Amino acid sequence: MQIIIDAFVASKKWVKILSVLMVILFILTGIGNIMNFKNLSTFLLQQIINCCFYIIPAVALLNYAKEVNKAEESHYPISHLEDACQQQAKYFKVLGITVLVFAVLSIIAMIGVAVMLPIYGAYLG
Repeated sequence: MQIIIDAFVASKKWVKILSVLMVILFILTGIGNIMNFKNLSTFLLQQIINCCFYIIPAVALLNYAKEVNKAEESHYPISHLEDACQQQAKYFKVLGITVLVFAVLSIIAMIGVAVMLPIYGAYLG
C-alpha cells in the first residue's frame, strides 16, 4: 500500500507545477485577447475556450494534488486515494472532450476553407 501512496505523492509536485503553468497560460492568453480586442462576443468566446483548455483542467489537477496530500497525511488513505483517482479521471475526461471538440471544429474549418477558397479565388480573379 505504501508503494502506491509513494507513487501518488511523487506525482503531486509535477501536478502542481502543471496546474500553475496552466493558470499562467490562461492569464497570458487573456492578456493577448485583451490586446487584440475587436468585439465583446469574440472576446468572450475566446475566454470560454481558454477556460476549457486551461482553468477547468488546472482545477481538477489541484483537487487531485489536494486529495493526494490528504492521503499522505491520513491513517486511512484509501478513501483519499479513491478521490484522487476520481479527480484524475475528471481531468482526463475534460481534456479528452476538449480535444475532441476542437478536433471536430478544426476539421469543419478546414472543410470550410477548402470549399470557400475556390469561390473566393474566382471572385478575386
